[in-house]
Amino acid sequence: MKKTIGILIAFLLFASCNQNNTPQPNNNSGNNNGGNGNNNGNSVSAAHWIPNWKTDTLVGVGIDSFDVIYTLKKGDTSMINYKGGYYYIWAQCPTVNPNNDPDWFEDNAKMYDFVCIGPRAFDTSSIIAGNAFCSVMPPRYYNKAYNTWHAQDFVLMVNPLKPPFPEWVNAGIYSTYYKYLLPH
Repeated sequence: MKKTIGILIAFLLFASCNQNNTPQPNNNSGNNNGGNGNNNGNSVSAAHWIPNWKTDTLVGVGIDSFDVIYTLKKGDTSMINYKGGYYYIWAQCPTVNPNNDPDWFEDNAKMYDFVCIGPRAFDTSSIIAGNAFCSVMPPRYYNKAYNTWHAQDFVLMVNPLKPPFPEWVNAGIYSTYYKYLLPH
């Protein structure tokens, strides 16, 4: 009996040590918390995926040309494909301690500010674009006042002075509205 209990305890210890504790995007949540937070309701996460993200085409226009960003959604993960490069895109709390600003992120907002784009998810050291000038309007949002969902143009605004995005794109704005400019 003691031998059986010892084997059972050893097995349980081995199984618990081999669990992968790395947070992974899931296929169900429209808002997966990242950064230094958790989902216990007592903490505010530093980073969030963009809710209601979807796969689409965003077009930025200049005087005589246009630039294209393809948006991707993998599970609840918000990404873009830009000129063959794949980047994560997320909303990042602008303050050092997000717990001091529990209302900075709203799950169904019309627009999200302080959006970050980088090759590694929720890694602020990998950001290629992201500050107060970088924002997203998702293709739909929930209007609590009218108790209904609203559709809108899918818009991503980046700082046009930050590469790899060209400075000639008007105000750094990419939108599904301009898809009509693409050749059919």
